[in-house]
Amino acid sequence: HLNKIKGFHDLNAEIVFDKGLDKYFEEKLKELFRFRRNPLNIDIRKYRYYEVYEELLKIPFGETISYSELYKRVGKYKFFEIIMALKYNPFIIFIPCHRVIRKDGKIGGYTPLGKEFKEKILKFEKMMRDQRYDW
Repeated sequence: HLNKIKGFHDLNAEIVFDKGLDKYFEEKLKELFRFRRNPLNIDIRKYRYYEVYEELLKIPFGETISYSELYKRVGKYKFFEIIMALKYNPFIIFIPCHRVIRKDGKIGGYTPLGKEFKEKILKFEKMMRDQRYDW
């Protein structure tokens, strides 16, 4: 899936697997959930459809919006382009595409991690939002 994301965003970069990077992102995830804010300093303007990612970053921790609401907020692309931006999110969880659900409140498709993961992470965020959780 990483190669698909790289191709979608037309990135000229090498995909690297490194235990040090794994540890770094593990710590950043803990920070994300502890402080309920994005700990990465990412310049998302180099990514295709970056306006969609900027809008996703505005969704409060533990809350959701519908796909159609995201489409209205971005106001620049066709609906299918919004969906493609979500599908090829280069920073899953950090750019919270999991916070976008169907209008009827049900979970929509979520790639590459699946609907079950999306349900779990939304439930986890809501639990953390509603009560103090300490690592």
